[in-house]
Amino acid sequence: MMRRRGRIAAALLLTTVMVGSVAGCGSKTEENPSSEESKSQKKDEVGSTDEKQEGAVLKVWLPNTFSEDADKLIEERCREFAESRDDVKEVKVEFISGTDGYAKWNAAIESGDVPDLTFLHITAYNNYAGMGVLEDLSDTLADVESTYGALIENHKENFTFDGKIYTLPLYAQINSMTYRTDFLEQAGADVPETWEDLREVSKKIKDAGLDCYGFGNGMGSADDGEDILRCIFRSFGARSWDEDGNVVINSKEAVDAVNYLADMYRSGYMPPSVLEWDASGNNTSYLAGESAIVFNPPTLYNVTQNDENKDTLGKVTSITALPKGDHESWSNINYIMFSIFNKAEQKDLAKDLLKSFFDQEWYDAYIESGFPVAGPVFEKTLETEKWKSDIGQQILPQSYLGRRYGYPSEDPSVAVADAKAYNDFVLSKTMQKVLLDNMSAEDAVSELGQELQGYLDAEK
Repeated sequence: MMRRRGRIAAALLLTTVMVGSVAGCGSKTEENPSSEESKSQKKDEVGSTDEKQEGAVLKVWLPNTFSEDADKLIEERCREFAESRDDVKEVKVEFISGTDGYAKWNAAIESGDVPDLTFLHITAYNNYAGMGVLEDLSDTLADVESTYGALIENHKENFTFDGKIYTLPLYAQINSMTYRTDFLEQAGADVPETWEDLREVSKKIKDAGLDCYGFGNGMGSADDGEDILRCIFRSFGARSWDEDGNVVINSKEAVDAVNYLADMYRSGYMPPSVLEWDASGNNTSYLAGESAIVFNPPTLYNVTQNDENKDTLGKVTSITALPKGDHESWSNINYIMFSIFNKAEQKDLAKDLLKSFFDQEWYDAYIESGFPVAGPVFEKTLETEKWKSDIGQQILPQSYLGRRYGYPSEDPSVAVADAKAYNDFVLSKTMQKVLLDNMSAEDAVSELGQELQGYLDAEK
């Protein structure tokens, strides 16, 4: 086993070049530039410092999400916490983007000047939990569950790392299929329910001569594309790991998944540029009318329903669950989640602030304001009117397919290896080898297996 100090140094070096998994799923800078610019430069002092000359100062890093209203709500919650506590002089809030996260977290860990409370990406969570730099929040979660109610079981499993919980999720961001109802109608096609249906719908769109592609999914260095590639591979029965933590990706099922995607691309059913898409590629393609169907959390759907688009694109846009394959298609759901570094100065107060986010009245209002982007992580949220609506019920099934990194293995080193492989976009790179370098699907999958083994060996 690598000594703890060596593992931390190696992990920090690797995560310096990682792309944040929240990008594209709650904190893309490309789609909210004015909000991003104002927040990334802002560090507010929350609390009445004139009246409080004593008490602790808490440093809190909040996510810069797609929703400015939601960001204001949680910033105000920090203000309310400071004002309600005699032992808190102020809460200093800084909004950081998903793409800035790793650099800031790594620098904070190296210097020891960590925030008291911070949001994390799910991949960062697995990495930092594996490094041993996060505070155990199992008791904090137990307190929240005793007052607000239980976490949905599959989400709770996703945060269980080596038997402990080191984070609390505010909400889940559920992958969904966003599609143009008018393009499907013009092509005489139904909403696809399986991946083979998607191929047939894409063919009909092409045969109808429509000025768009059927399926827009990135295969460049971006998390949105990697998410869906994982879903497709798993739908075909391909698995990265077995229960014992062995690499098992080198299989006929994985080859079949690669061949399916290669055929979709080579048949002209996907935009040629998907091999170069960044995190905003699928959104941009859909909004421009280039792709009839893309996969994204409901952030994209919400954009089509805003004041600018609701009377045009919004009228011909709908969302539903992802297509199905012959096998269970679990996915790595992204979250807005909070953790505490174990070197934080004000850990107890940070835990109290975190628990205040789950006050029932405030939390219910926050989740309602973020529908359908803010997906349920607590059982009680499933009973709200919005999540019992048609849209809520359409996309909820995908939420139940969320699985932890490294699944089905429970070995924490497998979870870390899987998270790092995800952040290096190994499936996207596999498709690039086939489509750009003309490598056979069999050879590309064989190399993928060797790469996954390398990630695992580095953690053992």
